[in-house]
Amino acid sequence: MTPKYMIEYTVPVGKYAVPNRYQTDGPVSCTEFLSNLLEHGFHIKAILHEGMPLERKQADQIIKQAASMLAARHVCASLGIDAAEEHHRFGFAA
Repeated sequence: MTPKYMIEYTVPVGKYAVPNRYQTDGPVSCTEFLSNLLEHGFHIKAILHEGMPLERKQADQIIKQAASMLAARHVCASLGIDAAEEHHRFGFAA
């Protein structure tokens, strides 16, 4: 059975880029994983939904959500606030 979401990415190891795949059936876990990739600067090669690459607009939207999650985590950690206060003050977290 094909997973709902698959992310193809590379991890830099010295002068090499090691290809990897992450698979999940949950859109939230997909977005969270993308957020971690963004945080570590890994190269995102493709985002697939049910085996087909997402259209650019859809891929951009999910990456935007992942970036928002990342920003929210950093704001919470830097200011020592919880997600509810972060959302009220800055509006990143959903």
